[in-house]
Amino acid sequence: MVRLRLFAGAREAAGTATADWDARSVGELLNAARAAYGEGFAAVLAASRVWVNGEEPALGDATPLAEGDEVAVLPPVSGGSRSTSYSSFSARARSKRDATSGQLTISQNASTQSAFTFLYWR
Repeated sequence: MVRLRLFAGAREAAGTATADWDARSVGELLNAARAAYGEGFAAVLAASRVWVNGEEPALGDATPLAEGDEVAVLPPVSGGSRSTSYSSFSARARSKRDATSGQLTISQNASTQSAFTFLYWR
């Protein structure tokens, strides 16, 4: 079984935060989820990032899945500093993932005093 974890708008559209699926690839899993959760979920998924075990899938939808893998659907979120545009944030962003907790922190340089934290549970 593969665990599908849904966050924010994806969770709301699907009506669940987690579900276990039998799927051999990311594409197979996402197609099954689209069929099960409907058009609202499909629309959110189209704008979302998908990670496998805390990493972007190297082969996209063709990325194979194995027993115990976790696939996270992370819709875009808003917030943070009003003085910083998205493009300038991404140009200066730094990221760090704690291997123990699975917490991913993305932050700007100290002069902007902005930080965003995404949690990925193992």
